[in-house]
Amino acid sequence: MGSVRTDFREYRPGVAPADWSSQFQAVEATIRSPPVGLADRHYLSVLETAGSSGHAALRWDVVPSSSYFGVLAQLRPRGQGANWDNPLFWLRVGGTLGAEDGLLVYAFTQSGTIDTIGFSARVWDAGSFGPPIAVGTPAVQVPTGVPAVFRCSLSGDPGSGVFRWKAWPVGKEEPAEWDQEVAADEGEQVLPATGGFAVGAQPAAGDTIALDALSLAFE
Repeated sequence: MGSVRTDFREYRPGVAPADWSSQFQAVEATIRSPPVGLADRHYLSVLETAGSSGHAALRWDVVPSSSYFGVLAQLRPRGQGANWDNPLFWLRVGGTLGAEDGLLVYAFTQSGTIDTIGFSARVWDAGSFGPPIAVGTPAVQVPTGVPAVFRCSLSGDPGSGVFRWKAWPVGKEEPAEWDQEVAADEGEQVLPATGGFAVGAQPAAGDTIALDALSLAFE
């Protein structure tokens, strides 16, 4: 079992992190530092530039190809309106543009005084995908502007697996129970036996995600 974590303080602000690289297509990744008076932390900003022409993601190169992943991420609120532009997490990621492999986990929001935040997951197999294996119902409610914590895991035998997830607002206690626990097998779509880890945004030009902190366990 291995693990890595970052709050992005080890990176120099204003440039791309050196130990992350593009997956599928290029994305614009920058380490940012907020102005004095705001939260005293660096964060990773990922801008989608490819648009609807296909997926683009940012792969964490220090994470080896693995079958098990445990992910703990703090999502930074974007400001007014929706907290995030549908951040993506790829588990066991691999393949090429048009032939993507992996378990794709993404968030979705509905804006308002309270942001309703849900998560969905689906298997990609050589560029083909089926219906979501997990949909975040009931969704997690987070006040607009408040960061949220997201935890998920993919465990089980290589080539199959069980996916679990939960989320909660920063400052609240982590829920004891998982919001969902489902088998990651999906008919004709075959989950890769192993792969890497990547983050990204929904394929729409100009979408961004921002991460305050990220911790990964893998084997």
